[in-house]
Amino acid sequence: MMNGKSYESRLIWRPVVALVVLVVFVGISYIWQTSREVTGKTIEREMLSLSADASEDRLRELGYLSLSEANSTNAVANFIDDVNANRQSVLRMIEDDPSGDGPKVRVLMFDLYQEDLGGVTTSDHAVTVSKASGPGQIREWIYDCSTRQWVTYDKRFSRDMRVRVEDGRHVVDLVNIPSHYPIDSKWKGSDERLTYS
Repeated sequence: MMNGKSYESRLIWRPVVALVVLVVFVGISYIWQTSREVTGKTIEREMLSLSADASEDRLRELGYLSLSEANSTNAVANFIDDVNANRQSVLRMIEDDPSGDGPKVRVLMFDLYQEDLGGVTTSDHAVTVSKASGPGQIREWIYDCSTRQWVTYDKRFSRDMRVRVEDGRHVVDLVNIPSHYPIDSKWKGSDERLTYS
């Protein structure tokens, strides 16, 4: 026969055990998610870790692709779809190097945690935001493996991309966000173009 007091004490512990299980589950989910999340610092560390004599084959093994390859169309289209759907995305590319000095790598990352200041215009002392297309910015890094120097460091673009076909090739125009940079910054620049087959 069950004692009434022990039955009540077991009833009290059930919600406590359920709460502990829930907290453990949420904690493990948080740790798993944050360990898989890509940040600007993650991209920078990854690029800085590339060896100076990295070959294009080695870069392909690491997930970089050349935009002249057949599979580049799908990769770029997937990146554009992810940007339009507000999903974090990374596109790793090998830049064509006509000088033959060594490969340059280019990474575009859609960072949905950065505010998009699309349509920003600047004057002498004022910044006017004429349009914001939603959360997120496209960030770009270009790194020269052979010289171990940044060509472009964390350049920012609006998520408003213009995609068109020109001479049988797809062209993506990325709109620069100039107010991200200090006035004297050497990284401050113009819009960029991404061309692929």
